Amino acid sequence: MIQETRVVVEDVLSRSDVIDCQLARQDLGAEFARRLPLRLSAATVVRVGNRIEVDAACREDAIKLESLMRQCRFETLARDQARARVKFLRDEILANPADAKLYLLATADDRFSEIPQGDALSQLIAEVTWWAPNSGWLTVARLVHDYLLKLSDGQAADLVKAFTAAAEAIGDRHFAETLRAEAKRGQIDQEGAASS
Repeated sequence: MIQETRVVVEDVLSRSDVIDCQLARQDLGAEFARRLPLRLSAATVVRVGNRIEVDAACREDAIKLESLMRQCRFETLARDQARARVKFLRDEILANPADAKLYLLATADDRFSEIPQGDALSQLIAEVTWWAPNSGWLTVARLVHDYLLKLSDGQAADLVKAFTAAAEAIGDRHFAETLRAEAKRGQIDQEGAASS
């Protein structure tokens, strides 16, 4: 008979909070009330009383454990929030510089920032418009990017040569030199990849 009641006590108390003895006692009383009368082979248990005492060391350990678990949950939540924020920044905000500036402006601490005024505000509005998804230059850039991805290495080299000649023809020597340097660097990268 003692073994059966011990099983009930251990089952209930394993799910109870050591710190709150009153609640554990109520849970145990409710469980016995639900199971009584408890029929055993030689006897029937019709009433059970209980008293729960927790020693100081056990209570202290339970408080420490609860504190550690709360800290662990907090750290997990902080990591999840940081991960979600990074994803949001990568996917939404850093998609264009104007959104990044607006985000920084909207989330900046008021003591260290202020809304731009005059020319700075006009410049920010112009930049937001410039980077808007339906902006004409972005549409052209996407089309050109898609077209360039389909070019063979030879076709790409010919296109760079044509752009270099066009830059020299309009007098932009700096752009022509930049194109030559990039073309040369691309050849070195391709040769290195081919030899490895």
